Amino acid sequence: MIDFQKQVLLLGLLSLLLLQGCSSSSRRDGPQRQAALPSDRVGLRPLTPMTQRIIEVSREELLFWRQSPQPQHRITQYWHAVAPKLAEKHLPWSAAFVGYVMHRAGVPQQVFPPAGAHWMYLRHIHAAARHGRESMSLHGVEAYPPQAGDLICARRDHQRPLDIHSPHFRQQLEGSQLHCDIVTARYPGYLEVIGGNVSHRVSVRQIALDQHGYLPVTAEDQWFSVVENRL
Repeated sequence: MIDFQKQVLLLGLLSLLLLQGCSSSSRRDGPQRQAALPSDRVGLRPLTPMTQRIIEVSREELLFWRQSPQPQHRITQYWHAVAPKLAEKHLPWSAAFVGYVMHRAGVPQQVFPPAGAHWMYLRHIHAAARHGRESMSLHGVEAYPPQAGDLICARRDHQRPLDIHSPHFRQQLEGSQLHCDIVTARYPGYLEVIGGNVSHRVSVRQIALDQHGYLPVTAEDQWFSVVENRL
């Protein structure tokens, strides 16, 4: 009887060891499969109070648009925050939205100036970084993986050259048709971004990242730059 009990205990122990082996193998396989996902490869930057506020304001605006049946009057408020004279011009307002968020979040104007077009504040940030004032900094999409609090920017005129590495980049920016979104969260494989004038609303989107955690350049979204937020 004792030998039989020992055999039962031995079989149970062997079964437990086999199950643990399978489980550990699954755990080993999991990180290997996800090794290319951004949260595993990229050290996430801690959120500063300013970055948290930018994200909070972006989400507050998204909630406002979801809860209000006709929130079009809000666009006028965005324009008044950046360029009051343009409020009644019925122009694309995605840059006004970004400027409004930065203004409400308390970002200093010398860092992020009021602007009615994306190229205006991007040119300012680019120039400031070249003079050593790097509260914000422009990167090519291949050089920097975007994180929460950053901006991701795409060109809308696909025929116009726009090369962030070119010595003529500032000249290329002037008058260019662009769209920038605010990154409000980063998850494995994709970003959550909030932007204005997306389907004529403030909208949230999920933007897929490549296997290394960088923005891919697609036919739909011609991403050309990430604005790193160091505030």
